[in-house]
Amino acid sequence: MEYIAIFISKNASFFNSYGNWLMIPLFTIVIITDRLLSKTTFTSRLTKWALRTPLFIISVVLGALIFMTNFPLNPMVSAIAKVQKNIGQKVYDFDFIDVRKDSTYKISDFAGKVILLNFWGTYCGPCIEEFPDLKRIESDHPDKVWVIALSDENRERIMKFVQKIESPTIVGSFASEKWIDLENFRPLTIIIDKNGIIREYMFGKKDYNFFKSVIDKHL
Repeated sequence: MEYIAIFISKNASFFNSYGNWLMIPLFTIVIITDRLLSKTTFTSRLTKWALRTPLFIISVVLGALIFMTNFPLNPMVSAIAKVQKNIGQKVYDFDFIDVRKDSTYKISDFAGKVILLNFWGTYCGPCIEEFPDLKRIESDHPDKVWVIALSDENRERIMKFVQKIESPTIVGSFASEKWIDLENFRPLTIIIDKNGIIREYMFGKKDYNFFKSVIDKHL
C-alpha cells in the first residue's frame, strides 16, 4: 500500500488530469480481450493461459489504480497535483502558530533561507520517525535552512505531544492552507528556496541522507 501510494504521489498530476480517461478504457479493452480469448479454441490449453495470464495481471493492476485514485487516495492525488502544478511558483503565504512560542507567523517571515516544510500529524507513525532526521538537518545548517513541521491539529494536542519526543525547533499548527488540502495523508515535505519558490516535494517517510541530498541542491 505504501509503495503504491508513493508511486501514485509521484504521478499525481497525471492521475488527477488523465488517469480515468486512459485507465478505464484500457481496463475495458483488457477485460473484453480476455473474455474473447476465454471463448477461443486453442490447440493447447497452455497457450491460452500464456495469453490470458498477462491480461489478468494488467487488469488487476489497472483495477487497483482506478479504485485507489478515485476513492481512498483521491484527496491525496488532488492535493499533491496542486503541489506539482505550483512547482516553480511562489508558495501560498498562509499563517501558522508556533506552538512553543504561541506566536503567529507567515511562511514569508522565513524568507532568505531554504525552507523544509513538513506536514505531519501526531497520529502518523512515519511522520514521528522522520523527526530525528529533520532535527539533524536543522542542526547541520542552522544559518541556511528552516525546518518547519506543521500539523492541522490544535495547539494543545501538538504541544503535549512534542514535549515527549525529539522534534524540530519550529513546530506549528495551521488552520487552513488554501492551496492544498491533504486531509490525513502524511508525511508530505515541500522544499521552498530562499526566494519563497516551491522547488520539490516528497511524499512518505524519508531518511536523513535523502533529505540532505535534496537540501544540498538548493543551498
